[in-house]
Amino acid sequence: MQRFYLQVFLLLFFLGVAFLIINPFGKEESSSDEEVTYTVSVVEEDIDIAAAYEDSISTDKSSNTFSECKVKVVAGTAIGDYTLTNDQTFSKYIQLIGPGSDETIYSASSNAATHYAYGLLLTGDLIEKKNDETDEVTYEIVNAHITYDVVHMSLMDNENSAMIANQEGSDEKLVSVQELINALNSVDQRDSMLDW
Repeated sequence: MQRFYLQVFLLLFFLGVAFLIINPFGKEESSSDEEVTYTVSVVEEDIDIAAAYEDSISTDKSSNTFSECKVKVVAGTAIGDYTLTNDQTFSKYIQLIGPGSDETIYSASSNAATHYAYGLLLTGDLIEKKNDETDEVTYEIVNAHITYDVVHMSLMDNENSAMIANQEGSDEKLVSVQELINALNSVDQRDSMLDW
């Protein structure tokens, strides 16, 4: 009989200890770290942030699947009058296809389309986050989205130059391939390369 009472006592003892460990004296668990609060303000709204050349796709490189295309903006990048605090990467899934086998770079052109060049544009807002306790200020991109342009091009025999069509499909011009790539990687230069 004493053995039974000893077992009941030990069981109650262990249950009591377990209860105290899980919720001592009915107190709510409190975090020793105080919650950090920030004051947030939008300092740049709906602006072009970064541009990126993705690839030039020929008919035989066309894909039936969607590829993840990324635009990375590194810490220290100037956006308007502000500087991005941390690296940020954004993605968009795009089906990278090339031109049809008998397609020209635009309807009135005699130049056969050999490739489509894809240029990405990241737009969004820039916010300022100020730590209310330490007054530390950081800047980050929010509400971002990626759009893309497809440049219809005809690669020339030397493969260093290409005839490209404007975005309206009303004219064409000869450019160096490197010049096209550089322009599609630049927020400032891309518009003059795509529209004239």
